[in-house]
Amino acid sequence: MPSAYDHSASLNIDENPEANIPDKVPENPTNAGQLSGNSSVESRLQKLEKKMSSDMAKREAAAKAIAEFNASQEADLGSTEEGWGWIVVKVIQYIIGFTLSLYALFITFYGLSNGYSKSSPCSDNMKALHEKYDKLGGTCEEGDFHPILVIFFLCTLLTVLAFCEGTQIALMLLEKVRPRDISSDIYCYARVKRTHEIAQNNTERYLLGRQIFVTGIVFMVAKLIGMKPSFAFAVSDTEGEQLDGRPNPANNPTAEGLGWFGGPTLVSVFVDTGFAGSLIVLAFGQLLPQLIVTTIPLLQYQLFPTYEIIWIQLFCERLGVAQMAGILRAFTRYVFSLEDEDFGVGSGVEFAVNADATADDEDEELSCCTSFWMEVPFWQQVIKVIIGLTVFVGSIYFILENILSGKSDFTKVYTCSADDVETAVNTDANGTFDACSYVGEPKRYVGVAYPGWIPKDGLGDVSIWIQLLFFLPFSNIIMGYLEGSQIAILALEKAPPKVVKRTNRDAYFGHKLTQQRDNVRRYLLGRQFMVVFVDFIAAHSMGLGGLGILVPVSQLYPQLLAATNPIWFMGTWGSKGVLLLALIMEFLGFCHFSWGLFTAFIVLRKLFRGKDAAENADVGSVGQAVDISGGSGLSEEDMQAVDDVAELQRIVVEQQYRIAALNKTLEEGTNEM
Repeated sequence: MPSAYDHSASLNIDENPEANIPDKVPENPTNAGQLSGNSSVESRLQKLEKKMSSDMAKREAAAKAIAEFNASQEADLGSTEEGWGWIVVKVIQYIIGFTLSLYALFITFYGLSNGYSKSSPCSDNMKALHEKYDKLGGTCEEGDFHPILVIFFLCTLLTVLAFCEGTQIALMLLEKVRPRDISSDIYCYARVKRTHEIAQNNTERYLLGRQIFVTGIVFMVAKLIGMKPSFAFAVSDTEGEQLDGRPNPANNPTAEGLGWFGGPTLVSVFVDTGFAGSLIVLAFGQLLPQLIVTTIPLLQYQLFPTYEIIWIQLFCERLGVAQMAGILRAFTRYVFSLEDEDFGVGSGVEFAVNADATADDEDEELSCCTSFWMEVPFWQQVIKVIIGLTVFVGSIYFILENILSGKSDFTKVYTCSADDVETAVNTDANGTFDACSYVGEPKRYVGVAYPGWIPKDGLGDVSIWIQLLFFLPFSNIIMGYLEGSQIAILALEKAPPKVVKRTNRDAYFGHKLTQQRDNVRRYLLGRQFMVVFVDFIAAHSMGLGGLGILVPVSQLYPQLLAATNPIWFMGTWGSKGVLLLALIMEFLGFCHFSWGLFTAFIVLRKLFRGKDAAENADVGSVGQAVDISGGSGLSEEDMQAVDDVAELQRIVVEQQYRIAALNKTLEEGTNEM
């Protein structure tokens, strides 16, 4: 088969007709000169027609085989979530999800509205509880904000977080969509075009700035809704005698007591661990906007202030506080000899959503607002590296200082009061302790092993050794795979399975799993639950200083690595484990409150649209059919074929080329006649 059509010869039947008519047409003519001889033009055309018919028959046979293969694949992957068994499972999932989330909303806002947040000042009732129950010990923790102000800050932070999460999903889904495929008839087209341009050309910079923004917000939310130790005593407070220095559940509850709704164990599990706060952040700040944007990605670009938030996040990246992520990414790519993959973010591969768009459309010149963030002078890069290293080292110091000095929220020990600071030699019911330097400092008792603290019984104290040796390393490792796997899955959402399988068989497992049914959205649910829960644990244990490690090392570094090498990252053992774990978390129903809200949104949207969603798919949405063949003419069945159909694909392409060459030969011959 020729590599290109040969134009070196042409038909010349006007000069010597009989001499130039061929006796025999070559089986594979490559130019018009091979058709010269003593045969008639009609005979030549008949033979060419016969040859073309044979080629078309082969192609139809290949297409039929491909269709049969795909039909068998669809039969193997057919819907299994049918029948009464699955209906019962789904009902249980929704019951669990709605019960947990509604209780989390109730118990959190009950505490915030009554001033039990650590950010709110102590009321007389809180001070009375410290005097009433010996197990509380110490003094009440004072805050600075009125309860109404705390609730306002919480709602504001959740709104900004929702924009950040929705923008990330929209960017990953639209990053390979050509600007010309976005209809100019949509609302706010100019804003969408501007936002798409700046996001598509600054993807990595946006990921850096966004993660600083998002994790900082989650940390602030965790600190904002963290409850005072007296909250657990207040909601379980009862009248009458105490039970071992705690409220006696057998007695009648007081005015603020909630009975079994405020059980000590229940409150400790939901509030002290950050579980309730995680469910609230998940439902309204992350999962719901993520799920909505997977269906309507362009909606995020239409909203105000998405474009402005992207600018702020790019500014955060320009500061260089997360520059350590780029350094670690470059080191990893060097060690493993990684090159940019075709389906990596910023690879230049585009998905043709609109078949009518011509391939020769010229790219428009980038605006100054976009190119400004793309052009970073060398001296600024040097400053960013210095700042990034400084933040990294400083964060390690602040994390260790937060845990070892007893400032961690998981450390529940006896602390010094104002009277203890003024006294040189201190003694209480637990023994003698060293002089105190400030109010709230943990008491260091004489004769007690390092660090010399005595935990308060029943309040859930976590040893500093568990925090240092378990919480710190494992939370960062798990977070890394959670963040990187999300980028890899979304980047490969439109990739052909055959390409992934031939490139990296380990990655094919995760890619194939996420392509089935609604597994992408399910993964988003389970993964986001785990991310937020780990964030809350990190915020309570490491404090705000943990941002300097968690953001660049545990979140941005794997995100950037997966952005350029999604197939490689998907093939790592941690990504496969995290994928399964995330799907299990979603199956348990922890996040079905968000799924229920999303379902309600989709139902309302269909009622308003009044059109079939499949016929009006939104550009870039998860599951939307795209063409990545580059206009080669391959059918959808051809592109989805894998392994044993590969030979059939090659035959189809070859036959297409040969038919095109024969047609061109005929056209040129006819013109010269």
